[in-house]
Amino acid sequence: MKENKHHVYYTFQYNGKKTHIYTYLSHSTKEVSPKLRSKMAGQLKIGIEELDRLIDCKMSEEDLTVRYLDAGELE
Repeated sequence: MKENKHHVYYTFQYNGKKTHIYTYLSHSTKEVSPKLRSKMAGQLKIGIEELDRLIDCKMSEEDLTVRYLDAGELE
């Protein structure tokens, strides 16, 4: 997680290194709208249902890593 004045960035790390997979939220975001959820899911290269599982802590880092490996997002 990286913060600046306006946003908090979340970058997926694999084998201790940052990847091209990331999303961010504005510090002022109090609620994530359906439009923002869709955009975040796209940035994270997952479906909205998967994003919901990730937010609700029902998807482990291992599950997400396997998803990215299977999709060819990680080497």
